[in-house]
Amino acid sequence: MIGSKSIASAFAVVALVGIYAFSLSEARAEDVPQPSTPQAAEPNASEAKPTAPRSPIRIKDVDYQDTKEGVAGRIKLAGTAAPDSLVYIYVDENPYVKVLADAEGNWSAEGELQLDGERHMLRAEQYDQETRMLAGRAMVTITRNPNANVEP
Repeated sequence: MIGSKSIASAFAVVALVGIYAFSLSEARAEDVPQPSTPQAAEPNASEAKPTAPRSPIRIKDVDYQDTKEGVAGRIKLAGTAAPDSLVYIYVDENPYVKVLADAEGNWSAEGELQLDGERHMLRAEQYDQETRMLAGRAMVTITRNPNANVEP
């Protein structure tokens, strides 16, 4: 009996110490930081404004002319990019041509290309001249119309 009273007393002391320790570690209102008010901006400080994308690359025109069966057709592409930048054009993930955009940002390409009646993806990419990282990409998917006029 004496042993069990000692154990019970020890638990009671531990419980009281735990409660006391808990009450001491509770947060007090004066410990909580007050929200700060934002500083007024200086009159000459510039405000952050959204910036335009680095690359205004677009594919605007795609024209494909079929020729006789088994003979490559003619494709014409045109679009816009950052002025005086290189534009890399891909057809179905394969490099097709590299063109230079003019001072206004216009570019165009023309050449022979054999397309079947399946879907084809055309992609134009432009890279940042300083970082040499991709700055913009434009993609279009086309399907050749087999019933279109064929040149002789």
